[in-house]
Amino acid sequence: MLMSPLETFLNWEKTTRDTIDFKRIYVDMAGDLISGLLLSQIVYWHLPGPDGKTRLRVEKDGHLWLAKNRGDWWDEIRITPKQVDRAINILSDRGLVVYQNSLFAGKRTPFIRINPDGFMAAWNSQTEIRGEHRYLPLGNTDSDERATPITESTSENTTDNECANAPGEEKEEKTDTKNAQTVLVTPGQRMFLDLFGAKRFKTKIQKERVGQLENDYGIDKLRELAEWAAIKGMSLGGAIGNVERALKKQAKQNGRTVVKVGR
Repeated sequence: MLMSPLETFLNWEKTTRDTIDFKRIYVDMAGDLISGLLLSQIVYWHLPGPDGKTRLRVEKDGHLWLAKNRGDWWDEIRITPKQVDRAINILSDRGLVVYQNSLFAGKRTPFIRINPDGFMAAWNSQTEIRGEHRYLPLGNTDSDERATPITESTSENTTDNECANAPGEEKEEKTDTKNAQTVLVTPGQRMFLDLFGAKRFKTKIQKERVGQLENDYGIDKLRELAEWAAIKGMSLGGAIGNVERALKKQAKQNGRTVVKVGR
């Protein structure tokens, strides 16, 4: 039976990748919808690419910058140059980003970068307001969980440091990385890999644990804590252990047992 035009549209809507990954917390930090959308996209450009390397290509005054003209944002997030001007002023006034005009490829181009102190102060303030810090693991994550660049090398070239477990995390049995990917990844597993710039999980156990967390708690909560772990600079393995503990702690503090949701 042929689908109706509306059914055709709904099928497209369900499967299309023509989306913007836009998190509500950025609106709260910016105090404005359009400014929050721009901040969200600026954050995206600060994340490592699939190869683990930075997407920022301009170095100036000891910092890496995003060089992008006002008109370029329309293709990415559908905001006009006038909206960009207003939004960037709001973000700059709030201390979330540093903005300056400079020269790039022979043309005057806006340079933008996150202001670490102002950004993290606003992020911490909003997560505390939303009660999320109660569920996040405590302790220093700068040593064993520091992320290492992901390269095109195979699992045979992976260093011991890259495979280190987070403090308190059980030691995982090493398995053939290729065999760990014989089953297609779930949306939650793919999200986890993308956040940490990895092409695959290092072990089958890692993949299964992320899939189980997605099934137990849902992809939205999994994404929320995985993003926190990525911002903290954790490794993929360290993040999985910390996110798992945080989700279990959240469920316990909410006084409920885990309710499994569909993927």
